[in-house]
Amino acid sequence: MTWTKETVDDLEKLNAAGLYASEIADALGNGITRNSVIGKLNRMGLRAAHKPVPRRPRQKRPPRPRLRIFPPILAPKPKPAEPTPVETALHCTIMELHSRSCRWPIEEIAPRQFLFCGNDTGETYCGYHSRIAYNFTAR
Repeated sequence: MTWTKETVDDLEKLNAAGLYASEIADALGNGITRNSVIGKLNRMGLRAAHKPVPRRPRQKRPPRPRLRIFPPILAPKPKPAEPTPVETALHCTIMELHSRSCRWPIEEIAPRQFLFCGNDTGETYCGYHSRIAYNFTAR
């Protein structure tokens, strides 16, 4: 579809009359679409007619009730019993330890030389020293 002088004149008149782009396209016919009318008006520097749409006033919603959330009241956690100290530490040097010995250092006999618990545990530390090392009571 080509825009002839007559079609452009009709476009300007219909736009000045305040018709919508779809109404102008229907009035002009000849395969002219709403988008082609809008494009031509933009290229001509004209604005398409816009009729103000009456708006209905907004209704205020009633305020929502606020939820009052309080933290639950919990009973205090009982403190775990203190582990009983190991009275039977073997006081082994590092060379005397084997794979199943407790490796908790008990005392320093010389600079950088320690005595270790040495109790047979099957793990790195005996029960008493593992509770100290891994601090299970803090969780």
